[in-house]
Amino acid sequence: MLKLGIQPTVVTLSTLINGLYAQEKIAHAVNLFDDMIGKGYHPNLITYSTILNGLCKMGNTKKAVKLLRSTMEERGFKLDIVEYDMVIDSLCKDRLLSEALELFAEVKHTTQYCHLQLFNPCYVYIGPVGGGNKIFK
Repeated sequence: MLKLGIQPTVVTLSTLINGLYAQEKIAHAVNLFDDMIGKGYHPNLITYSTILNGLCKMGNTKKAVKLLRSTMEERGFKLDIVEYDMVIDSLCKDRLLSEALELFAEVKHTTQYCHLQLFNPCYVYIGPVGGGNKIFK
């Protein structure tokens, strides 16, 4: 496209990112996303969600949290339970339980409902006795 002088749209780049993610080329998808931002494109929520999911699967939870808290929220995206669930699950898998519970507390205040699925990752990693009760308070 670029060789023909045609500039890709956000939808085109988002489709490429999603395709790279589907082929498990997550690092390439993240690089394309970074290039997209660098060239002044404004990704949509689907693009951000794809990258968020990829970062979590790569184990780059810290960058996922930063993307969720700073970039996505600052740009005014109305996040739903899906985005928070991805990051909370990743935090729990990384045994970053205090961070997971902190984000969970934010979710309780910023979303209209909490889905039971959101409870499961931390409950599994914290355990049903002791700390697991913190989630339900």
